[in-house]
Amino acid sequence: MKTLGEVPYGVLERRLWVATTLLVAIALIVIASGCSPTKEIAKASTGIATAATSSKSRFSLIHNEAESPAPDVALISDEAVGGLAEQDQILSYTSLITHNLTSVEDKVPYWMTVTQYGIIVVGILGVCFLLWYTGIGSLIKRLIGFIPKAKRREADLAAAVMNDGSPATMREFVAARRASDPEFDKAYERAATERDRTIR
Repeated sequence: MKTLGEVPYGVLERRLWVATTLLVAIALIVIASGCSPTKEIAKASTGIATAATSSKSRFSLIHNEAESPAPDVALISDEAVGGLAEQDQILSYTSLITHNLTSVEDKVPYWMTVTQYGIIVVGILGVCFLLWYTGIGSLIKRLIGFIPKAKRREADLAAAVMNDGSPATMREFVAARRASDPEFDKAYERAATERDRTIR
């Protein structure tokens, strides 16, 4: 068996394989945890605040030095160069934020989602109510040719009543109509009551 010093090659290869796997896993974890867009935005925001604060103090120093009777041109130049570098940092951070904003999603509160669904449900119910209340629903049914089953039965009975060879009578038709349509039933009762009054 080949050995390297005291350690056999097979054991050494396994150890190297395990060490390599661990290093790759650690690198992946570090990369995955370090690439969070929100963390990048937070870091960039902090960097912008730091650079802006430093630039402000530099500009203040430049302003004060420029207004002095004997301005120190070398100091002004150094501070201006430093300020320019900080402004470049700020621009770099803002581009980083702009890039990372596309990866960030708005977090909608749970109550907002419930409210949105509630509004949708109320809207659907409102449309259904309007269709029913205004009679547009029945117009739509007529346009598409929909005839309810109860109406078809009434029509069949009416056709049978009109046929002389059918045993169905007008009383059966009226009874079927009253049973299938509560509004017709109420109207029939009212008409029958008024008719009885006029006959007496």
